[in-house]
Amino acid sequence: MIVIFSIILVLFSIIFSTHRNYKKASVILLVLAFFLSAFNTDNIDYGAYLYRFNSEEGEHEWLWNLLAIPAHKMGMSFVVFRILITFFCFWVIHWSVKRNSIRPDTFYYLYLIFPFALDVVQTRNFIVMSLLIAAFPFLMVRNLKNRLCFILVMIIAAGFQSVAYIYIPLAFVDLFLDKISVKKQLCGLVVILFVLNYLVGSYVNQFLGFIVNNYGNIDTRIGNIGNAGLSGIGYLMYWLFHACGAIYVYWAIKHDDRMTKSYMFFKTLLTAQIYISLFLPFIVFDSTFERFSRNLIPLIFLGIAMSSKKIFSKNYIFGNKLKGVLFVGYILVMCWMDIINGYMDTIVMPLFDNNLFNI
Repeated sequence: MIVIFSIILVLFSIIFSTHRNYKKASVILLVLAFFLSAFNTDNIDYGAYLYRFNSEEGEHEWLWNLLAIPAHKMGMSFVVFRILITFFCFWVIHWSVKRNSIRPDTFYYLYLIFPFALDVVQTRNFIVMSLLIAAFPFLMVRNLKNRLCFILVMIIAAGFQSVAYIYIPLAFVDLFLDKISVKKQLCGLVVILFVLNYLVGSYVNQFLGFIVNNYGNIDTRIGNIGNAGLSGIGYLMYWLFHACGAIYVYWAIKHDDRMTKSYMFFKTLLTAQIYISLFLPFIVFDSTFERFSRNLIPLIFLGIAMSSKKIFSKNYIFGNKLKGVLFVGYILVMCWMDIINGYMDTIVMPLFDNNLFNI
């Protein structure tokens, strides 16, 4: 029943999009995303969230606890609490998408492919990502007020998930990279990837080994994919995904009009990708570091929706139609690698099987 309902909504959104009614199409896709996420009643992380919500022990960050503990004491169920959190997140996302984009439907089409399913599972990271989508456009206007607004929103996000702290320096990264050309920035990213991965890889391993011996274990989920530590295939795939995202942003900068809002957005996003690349070597220690890069992917979608040049149109945002096709393929491959491959039964299927309205 849920699958049929989802297909019908997608078909209606496509019809509205083909008739240039992009706002209605985006609302339909938003309703679909909210329906599948908010009313999901079981997934791979659901049990852990439910246990901690009922325990009232305050095991998560302070702002989550500030909301969750009183909600439980007042008799609110975790289902209702999660619905309210999800509603807030999608309201924030849609506010930003509607405010900043020309074709908001483009954002939702791409987002539903990836990383939507992961956001259903990782609720606190979803909050961080939604607030990042809302706050990042502030950085297009580089004044002190906007920088402080971005920092404030990220501090609020960190109250739900500590990974948000890593984005706070983005408010100032442009001060160091602004005088460097886009091409040199991209070349710098490539150098960072190769230097960290190959030249100082052994030192990173030694550092991680010290941490493992004293404080914990290397994340087995990464090891199972690559089976070779820092040089494993699974680890390198994360590098490749991040690098591909930066390349597409570079193409967008190269082919977009310099006076447009989207040009400044993509230029700011490229500096963010260069900064985040510094943390990728630590994915082998804990896959949480992968979220730093993944949370930037919806920002690429927002930039595309913001531009008057679309993936498939007379004026291609990436330069030509082939690059547009490759970009969609890139999103599909990430969906397969990060979600479908190995997580079909624990992430994808529960979206449809474990829903309050599944009959």
